[in-house]
Parts: sequence; C-alpha cells; structure tokens
Amino acid sequence: MIRDAWYAAAWAHELTGDPLGRRICGEPVTLFRDRRGRARCVHSVCPHRGADLSRGRLRAGELECPLHGWRFDGAGLCTHVPSGGRSSARARTFEVREQQGLIWIWPGSGEPASPPPRHAFRDEGEVLRTPPRRWRAPFVHVMEQALDAAHVAYVHRGSTATVAPVVPEARVTVDADRRGFTSESALDASASTDSGLLARARAAALGLGPTLARRVRFDMGGAAHVHITYRSGWDALGIFATPADAHTTWVFGESVRTRARHPLGRALQRRYLRRVMAEDRVAAEALHTDRFPEGFPLALSVASDRAANAFRALYRRWRDAEQVA
Repeated sequence: MIRDAWYAAAWAHELTGDPLGRRICGEPVTLFRDRRGRARCVHSVCPHRGADLSRGRLRAGELECPLHGWRFDGAGLCTHVPSGGRSSARARTFEVREQQGLIWIWPGSGEPASPPPRHAFRDEGEVLRTPPRRWRAPFVHVMEQALDAAHVAYVHRGSTATVAPVVPEARVTVDADRRGFTSESALDASASTDSGLLARARAAALGLGPTLARRVRFDMGGAAHVHITYRSGWDALGIFATPADAHTTWVFGESVRTRARHPLGRALQRRYLRRVMAEDRVAAEALHTDRFPEGFPLALSVASDRAANAFRALYRRWRDAEQVA
C-alpha cells in the first residue's frame, strides 16, 4: 500500500470528546484535539509499556495513557509522569490537516509532498455524510469500484433509476504531478429512464432530470468524486477510501448537491446515499480478493474501464517508487 499520501482518518465532527482510535496503513493511531482545538494524531502504542493510547482519556488537551497515566501533548512529548520522575519519551506523531469537514493524516515518512485535495464544489452545495465503515475489501478494489461507471446498472439497481449499461466514452486527463486525474464524459440527455409514476414523483422531489455530463475526480490518497450535471443543478457523490491494512479499508461517503435543498429532498438523498454505500460495500466484499489482497484484480479491460486503468497506472507508479526508496 502507498503511505506517502493524504488519507481521510475521520470526519471533523468525530473529534469532539474522547480520543478516537483507528488503524491506518497497518498502524494503530489515536486522533484527538489539543487544548487549542487543533486535530492531532499519535501512534497508539505508548512508548512506556505499549498500552493502547486510544483507550486513554483527554486531560486539558493532552492524551493520558490508560495504564500508568503518563500524558502526551499534541507533539507527542511526555509532559507528566504521575508515579514520579521525568521522562523524555515521545510518542510517534503524524502530520494532520483539517479541511472541508475531514481530518487528513499523512502516514508516510518525511514532509508531505502536497496539501490534501481540495474541491471548490464542496463549499458550494449542501453536504450529507455517512459514518465511516471498515469494509472487508482491499483499498485498490474499493477505489476501482468507486471509479467504475459500468457497475451502476447492476450493483445499484435498488437505489438508482434504470440506466443504460452502455457507458459513454470518457476523456481522461492525468495531472502533471501524476498524483490524480479527471475523467469527463458527455451524457445523452434524451436517454430514457424509469417512466413510472413513482419514478417521476421521486425525480420531481429530488430535482432530478436529464443528465448532461459526468465528471470523475481522483486524487492519490483515496479521494474520488463523481460529479453529475443536470439541467436543474448538479450532484457530487464522494468516497474517501483509506487502507486500514492489506485486507480492509475505511470508507467515508458523502453527497454534495445544489438541488432539492429542502427537508424532503434532504431525507430522500440521505436514504439514497446510505443505500448506495451499502450496495457498493456488498459488491466490494464479494470480490475474490483472497487471490490478490494488495494487488489488482484481473487485467482484462474494455473502454469503460478507462478511469480504473488510469488509477492502476498512477497507483503502481507511486507504489513502486516507495518500494525502491
């Protein structure tokens, strides 16, 4: 797995009380806010006797070990030894950024190569989010599914209006630093969808209509957004995937939209987001990942796999570079 990248570790609202424990890239980490309210992240293994710091508590913005009461500040420095004496112990820390409602951490070595990804539309629309879930699927499999347009007609039959299985050709543009890409395709606004009364009522309540364009944005570190433009506005469905270890992945889901910004639209969109995430989870966990837990699935591809193939190329490049280093 790639370590030199920004990964979503928590929603900002999760850091409001007790320390929060997570496993990121195979490492147990503890997230908390210091006395100034800044998000901090330390390795969960106490340098004294190896206790789990995520099971401790906060005392005036410092992390107190649950075993002996040693305290560590946001920089990882030991500030207090209750049993007497002083210690120069230091808990390992990770770079943290809080941005657009997310807590990002950099689990790699050295200084971050760039800031976490920022998307202007996330400041413009109404945002709904799902609690993070740990899926029993490797990171690359989760990401490929997030970037896959062809699976919608089959995996999301229960949540999405009928769509044609044929995927329009997309133009993929890779960033100059090769840490992300954009995939864009025009959609046929005249394509038919469900014409039943219930489907039409749902579309009217949600402000849906003919779709004009589909834009996928991927940033290294597991951030993927599918931006869909309608005549009446736009939607952006996002997945932030973070490897917990070689076999499981933390997944954060969000919906950003400019349409149907009313209580009914909000309720329907929240239900839709939960169902979409649940359907994707079932599909991802059903893959035969035991054959290639950290590698990619079979290499057979068609034109609709263009975005997933761009992800494969970038991921392999940065993974191989880390292994050489």
